[in-house]
Amino acid sequence: MAVGYAPAADTSACLWDSGAPYFRENADGTQTLVSIESDGPACPHSQGETTQRVDRLADWIRQTTA
Repeated sequence: MAVGYAPAADTSACLWDSGAPYFRENADGTQTLVSIESDGPACPHSQGETTQRVDRLADWIRQTTA
């Protein structure tokens, strides 16, 4: 479960935001896409969101388009 935290505690994707990105902030200030929105409660909220990992997305794209 992913939870948004910035700019406010109730910052998160809404039910109709399928595919909304979730990023991790790295120590050097850059950001890395880690998951995308799948499902969650109505907005605004500070509850967990169901997301899908994207760490293997590049591999899937290569396999699918090969």
